Amino acid sequence: MNRIYPILFLAFAMMLMAGCKENNHDEVAVVNTHNSKCLLHSMKGYENPDTLSVTYADGIIHVTHENLMINCAASEVENGVEVTIEVEGSTIHIYETERKGLLQADCLCEVDNHFDITGIGHGTYTLVMHSWYPNTQSFTYTF
Repeated sequence: MNRIYPILFLAFAMMLMAGCKENNHDEVAVVNTHNSKCLLHSMKGYENPDTLSVTYADGIIHVTHENLMINCAASEVENGVEVTIEVEGSTIHIYETERKGLLQADCLCEVDNHFDITGIGHGTYTLVMHSWYPNTQSFTYTF
């Protein structure tokens, strides 16, 4: 009978550990993607610097990429910018691309691109922004 208690304790401990939710990144997702219509037409691009506005609430990172430069045709389509992510530890790679299959115009537009990243626990994260710009931009936030 004395040998059964350690086995029961071990089984109970394993059940508790299985029930604990670690910040596994399998549940991280991009939702609520929406870009504004064209804020400024440009033939040369980069009229205003793009900026990132980030807030965090209830496990959701709310992101607005302001003045993102995209093709004018994509700016006129609802959700003309597609957002995908890859998570590597505490680094979140964010890819903003124009939706495939759209006709291309001969101008560029600045838009505000909004999206939410769900399934993120508290911690310090580096957001690495990838778009058609020549260089990536990275920002570190603690939530």
